[in-house]
Amino acid sequence: IICILGIHFTMDNSNRREQTGIDFTGALLLVLALLLLICPLIFGQKFGWAWWIFGILLAGISLLISFLKYEKKQLQKNRPILIDLALLQQKPFALSLLIIFFYNFTAGLFICYPYYLQQFLHQNSMQTGLAIVPYGLAFFIAPLITSRIKLTASKIIYTGLGLLMIGFVLS
Repeated sequence: IICILGIHFTMDNSNRREQTGIDFTGALLLVLALLLLICPLIFGQKFGWAWWIFGILLAGISLLISFLKYEKKQLQKNRPILIDLALLQQKPFALSLLIIFFYNFTAGLFICYPYYLQQFLHQNSMQTGLAIVPYGLAFFIAPLITSRIKLTASKIIYTGLGLLMIGFVLS
C-alpha cells in the first residue's frame, strides 16, 4: 500500500489517459501465454522433450503475439490496457526487464543453495548460514553502495546487467 501511494503521489500523471475498467481479456491472454511458455520448460525433461512440448511452446509464443496485437488495438481504441507497449520501446525499461530476469535467477539461487547444502551435502544450519553470508551481505549492501556512486543511470544498468550475466554464465 505504501509503494502504491508513493507511486501515485510522486509519478507524473499529466499525460495519463482516463481509462476505467480492467483488461480481463488481456490478462487472460497473458496468463495463458505465460503458462504455455513456462510449463513446457518445467516439464519438458520429464516427458523426454516430446514433440508436443515444442508444440505447446509455439502455441505460447503465438498467444503472446496475439496478446501484444490485442493490447495495441485496445490502446488505439482508448480502452483499458494491461501493459503499455510504448514502455518496451524505452531502452532503460527494456534493459531493466533483462536485469529483473537475471536477478530472479540469483534470487532463486539464494533459495535453492541453502536447501542443496543441507539436504544433499548434509551440512548443518550453521555451516549453511555461513556459506550464504557473502551473498546475503551483497544482497543488502549493493543497493546502498550503488546509490552513492555518481554514475549515470544507463551506466549503472549496463554494469548491473553485465555483472548479472557474468554471474549467470559462471553459475
